[in-house]
Amino acid sequence: MADPTDFQMQQQMQSMQPKKRDFSSDLQEVSEVVRDTSSRMRVIEERYSSLRKILQVTEQNALKTNKDVHESVKLLTDEVSELKSQLSEIKDEMKLIISELKSTAKKEDVELLDKYINLWEPLNFVTQRDVDQIVKRALENAMQDKKQ
Repeated sequence: MADPTDFQMQQQMQSMQPKKRDFSSDLQEVSEVVRDTSSRMRVIEERYSSLRKILQVTEQNALKTNKDVHESVKLLTDEVSELKSQLSEIKDEMKLIISELKSTAKKEDVELLDKYINLWEPLNFVTQRDVDQIVKRALENAMQDKKQ
């Protein structure tokens, strides 16, 4: 009979020896894993490429928008400057008009002049030509009276 320890030793030895394996099934398994990994990697690369393109388009749009906004701000700044200068000119003209209006006659002054004009009745005044004609006629009449 064999010693029980020998039997255990034999079993341990057998377990330590490489087992005969079916390499073809292992190879198929590894091949499947590689194909699956490769497929997944292609999908990830495509997604990455797509995201890169989207990011590039987004960056270009952002740059264009930034440029457009910059141009708009410049135009608005120029327009505001022009409006400020026009407003300044209008203020100067208004000051000139106000100063000229201050030097014009007031309503009370015009009413006072109207009263004096109505009191004097300048339409009844004679002109120098009228006076010259009256004097001339008077002299002619006086000369005719002397002759008679």
